[in-house]
Amino acid sequence: MNPEDSVLMGVVRSKGDFQILREQGWYRIPVKAVAREPHPKYLAFFFGKKAFGVDHAGIRYYARYEGVELATRADLLPHEADHPRAANEYYKIAIGDLQAKVPPVLNSKGRRLDFIYTTWDRFVIAKEIKDLYLEDDSLVNRVFHALEDKLPTTRLWQMEGGYPAHSAQLRVLCESGEVLASTHPDEGIPITDDVEGSVERIQKEVDARGGPRMISTPLE
Repeated sequence: MNPEDSVLMGVVRSKGDFQILREQGWYRIPVKAVAREPHPKYLAFFFGKKAFGVDHAGIRYYARYEGVELATRADLLPHEADHPRAANEYYKIAIGDLQAKVPPVLNSKGRRLDFIYTTWDRFVIAKEIKDLYLEDDSLVNRVFHALEDKLPTTRLWQMEGGYPAHSAQLRVLCESGEVLASTHPDEGIPITDDVEGSVERIQKEVDARGGPRMISTPLE
């Protein structure tokens, strides 16, 4: 285990999904929910209060990444073949044995979570979700939440020496191409601590590219 090893946190949304982790050793991610095929060193799993209760919420387990393949939801969950997203493509990520995260990583502020990339050194000492964010990620998160009611936006987390190999970014798919915004001046529209100004710059560029392409990225 190296300090720079990449860790991808995903949400376990039901007890059935937890059973798959324990008994079948895989986790699914919608292809549309991430920028590219994920290849972390480890996966960490967040359990929400709604499905698992207050006493079991948080990141309680992690596992080593062992491989990935592409499959439809119907392939992965044949007993739900008539699900509205049965034909959607997912990354099926094979994992090793589940390991307990001690201490667990809690979400005391009730942040809305989907996927978070971090590094091993941050993960092992983290006690709160905020401890997972890499430098500049919290700033990107603020701009993301300022945009989320205006534009369909994807977050791409910073990862040095791993995945993704860039600074923290936001991406908006447009009718004509895409708009990237970043904390790094050479990687798109600049994101600064002037959140309102950052949002205005992103919105202006999106408008110049024909407006947002309206797509949905369900995480189930």
